[in-house]
Amino acid sequence: MRITGLAGLISAISFGVVFVVAFFFASHFWQEQKRPRIGQIKKRSLRSLMRRWVWVGIAAGLIGSLGATVYYLVPNVSIIQVPAKGKAYVVITSKLDTLAAQPIVVYVTIQNTGTVEAIGHVDDVTCSFRDIEPSFLTYIHAESGTFKLAPNQTTTFRYPFEDNILDDWRLKMLNENKAELYVFGRGEYRDETETNYPLSFCFVYTTLFPNHLADCDGRITFREPQPSNQ
Repeated sequence: MRITGLAGLISAISFGVVFVVAFFFASHFWQEQKRPRIGQIKKRSLRSLMRRWVWVGIAAGLIGSLGATVYYLVPNVSIIQVPAKGKAYVVITSKLDTLAAQPIVVYVTIQNTGTVEAIGHVDDVTCSFRDIEPSFLTYIHAESGTFKLAPNQTTTFRYPFEDNILDDWRLKMLNENKAELYVFGRGEYRDETETNYPLSFCFVYTTLFPNHLADCDGRITFREPQPSNQ
């Protein structure tokens, strides 16, 4: 909206409406209090009302004059409304193939639930068997999975773990809830604000859900990968 146009509108309302109404009521109460048969108390009340409307008229005149000055003298400038930037919100879900004494396959699904495009990557996806509940988990170095997602778009990464993480004994322990299998990873993403947002996840194997994974205990902490011996 143009500043000068807004100033002109304010000036028109002040002079054309407020000032005219104030002048009418001030004149009315001035005429009323001049009548000879009105008592002194009522006259004072009418004078008070008249003064109030006089001040309203003066204020309307000042505001109207200021608006008119801006309208006629200030260069025609527009107020540019810059649209607010949107934000991407990335969420991660994961699932396991049915476990057996064979390589484990983990599927990591990433969804952009925000209103703008999200660009990012997922690193160090790790699968770890523990026969006691851990207080911390350690990442391993793993290849990144990069993504570029429009709003409401999803993508899924497949991570096969070829190492012999499971055997018959460990599988029996898991299904009897005497051991735990963790899937976790990390990464980040950014959107049109050029802000980087952290992206991490941790799930633990369960027989209760169809995807065989539940959220990890929030008290678990994470450590950097062990340094290479090379």
